[in-house]
Parts: sequence; structure tokens; C-alpha cells
Amino acid sequence: MGEENGRSCTNANKGLNGSTRLICTTPEFGALAKQVCLKSHKQGATDPTERANLRAELDGLIAHLYGLT
Repeated sequence: MGEENGRSCTNANKGLNGSTRLICTTPEFGALAKQVCLKSHKQGATDPTERANLRAELDGLIAHLYGLT
């Protein structure tokens, strides 16, 4: 993570970054990608295995937030 586009991209944004990588996979989402700590839509996750891992990570974060773990 680190600093991108003048914004601090910390682990606190991990869930947001993961969901952004799942969403921002085409040029139409380029502006959103830049607003949420990605350099461009090209950092979006298009590989099926990577997408599955991101979804699993998000599921774990959400389960933790709701006290399910």
C-alpha cells in the first residue's frame, strides 16, 4: 500500500482496496480506481484465482466486523 495520489493507503483501507480491485477492471472505472488508492484500472483483479482470494479476504474482514469469528 503506502502513499498513492496524495492519500494514505494503509491496512485500514484493505477491504476497500480489495473491493476496488474486484470492481475496477475496465477503463470505465479508472477514475474510481485512482480515488481509492489504485494507480489505474489496470491494477484491478482479473485473474479468477486472485479474485477468489480477494473475495475470501473480504468475507473474513466482514465476518470479523460482525463478530462472526
